[in-house]
Amino acid sequence: MTTATTATAIDPKTVDRALADLHARRWEIVDRLDATYRSIHHAIDDRQVTRSRWALTDIDAYERLVGLLDAPNPAPRLRDYAYLIDRVSQYRDERAVITAEIETAEAPYRANPWPRYYLVDRGHIHANPYCHTLRPSTRLGWLPDLSGDTEADAVTAHGPLLCTHCFPSAPVEWTVGPAKEEDPTMCSHKRMREWKTRGRYAWCGACGGVASVTSIGNLRKHKRPTPA
Repeated sequence: MTTATTATAIDPKTVDRALADLHARRWEIVDRLDATYRSIHHAIDDRQVTRSRWALTDIDAYERLVGLLDAPNPAPRLRDYAYLIDRVSQYRDERAVITAEIETAEAPYRANPWPRYYLVDRGHIHANPYCHTLRPSTRLGWLPDLSGDTEADAVTAHGPLLCTHCFPSAPVEWTVGPAKEEDPTMCSHKRMREWKTRGRYAWCGACGGVASVTSIGNLRKHKRPTPA
């Protein structure tokens, strides 16, 4: 079988479905490892600086617990946390194994790349996970059923959500984002009637409700009157 024949036999969707599953499994392992590190921070009475950050790094906290457990006559309370050391080792090994599987599964794509699409929850569709608009912690949802397809196919399937940085040549109408759902109880009409009521408030000519007025004379978004 020639190289050309092998290349044409590769189905991008099949490859990326397998990769999407591998990445999902890897995130599960990462979550378990992160939870174990949090338990270690608590075990050594580390100080939590913010909701997601501790005074010590995960590695430093781990090494602190190892050192305390290796000391002569460790506190009984600390001995109860010895299992966390084994769990860290287990999850690190599992992460290394699945990362290697991902590297192997990526080989067809590296040899002959095809269009890929990733969706951020309540966000945009990206062409790669390294877009500078994304945070390192952002988790992307793979769209393997679109792998190898065109940008137009992605818009048809998910709406005008293309990231302007990942798809700089995409038409503007493909990047406007999802249509905002309007609250039926709210009125967005801006023009007021000719007369105001009680200072900075005015009657809305569209719904008949009362709304506050902006500095340039428009009405702010306001609730529609409740029908009698």
